[in-house]
Amino acid sequence: MEDLLAQLDLRGLRWVSGGLESHDWLSDEQTVDWVMSTSIHFAKGLNEGRLLDFVDVEPKALVLLSQASVRLLGSKEGSVSKDLAIIAQFNAITNSIRNGSVDVTLDHICRGLINRGRAIDCGIYFQDHADRDLYDVTFAPDMFELMDEINQTLELLNAFGEEMPWGPGNERHLILMGHLLSSATIHRGIYLQYEMSEHIMTDQQKFEFVEGLRVMSSTLNQNLMNSTLGSPISSIVLNGMFAYLFYFWKECGYFQHPLPIEPILSSVERSCSDNEELSPEISYYTLFAQVLRLRIFSENPDFKEFFPHAVDLAERALNRSANINNYDVYESVITSFKNSEAFDKSYFASKLFMLW
Repeated sequence: MEDLLAQLDLRGLRWVSGGLESHDWLSDEQTVDWVMSTSIHFAKGLNEGRLLDFVDVEPKALVLLSQASVRLLGSKEGSVSKDLAIIAQFNAITNSIRNGSVDVTLDHICRGLINRGRAIDCGIYFQDHADRDLYDVTFAPDMFELMDEINQTLELLNAFGEEMPWGPGNERHLILMGHLLSSATIHRGIYLQYEMSEHIMTDQQKFEFVEGLRVMSSTLNQNLMNSTLGSPISSIVLNGMFAYLFYFWKECGYFQHPLPIEPILSSVERSCSDNEELSPEISYYTLFAQVLRLRIFSENPDFKEFFPHAVDLAERALNRSANINNYDVYESVITSFKNSEAFDKSYFASKLFMLW
């Protein structure tokens, strides 16, 4: 496809450090249709074994399409964005061989998109089985392998990131942030998937899954903490993730001595950032902690009196959040809490496990 980068630019999809400049193009229905049909064209070609047909396509154009398909498809489908990133990474490597220089930023953006797509595809397959009361035994090993690869990437960036040939501006910061968000989201998602399927697992399957979670978390959590950049998003996402993880271990009785709830709630409050002035995009990342707080208050009688106010805060967070990614799912879950529907752990986890 000739000069795809220029075609994307004309339609409002422009490249900046880290990829897609804005999401203003989403308001144009013709552009949205064109983005989807073009993305599917490349993904279909890859799956038909025609990778070399696209070797001259500008990698950045393919990344823009991949990131655009993420916005359009959310967590409903992961293969299109993943396939586009695979082609982009192949072309970037081909270009580096020709030119003798490596675009580190582009390579890491592709890695992140591929990891995200893999996680979503595995999750969809897992959920399809769970909906039929079947446990997918391939899921946990596949996800632990993926998280091991992500962990290695974080270790590489933490150890040698400053020495890598990044482009101008804050590209290293943006890449590290992207890997951090992806890692934390997939990490908490695996825990949620355990909660979603616990009722259909054997005792041995539960033991193996929980043991895998323990081993995975022991190294990954430290690397995530080492990757913290002091930005609002990293603080919000990590506080929310750690609060959920510790609440999970508290509820399953893993520790010899019961964990107090107060430190967990403190992390939740920091992630909710109720009194902070945040942009709509940053506010979106507080929504996970908002629903976690509603869950904790609904499950613990000692906090019932705080539940109505927590609902008000969650609705306010929705109102100030950008309508991106999986906003509609958060809105649905908060509404179900507001309507005092009986809390169902499996339903809760099935709604939240693939949210970005």
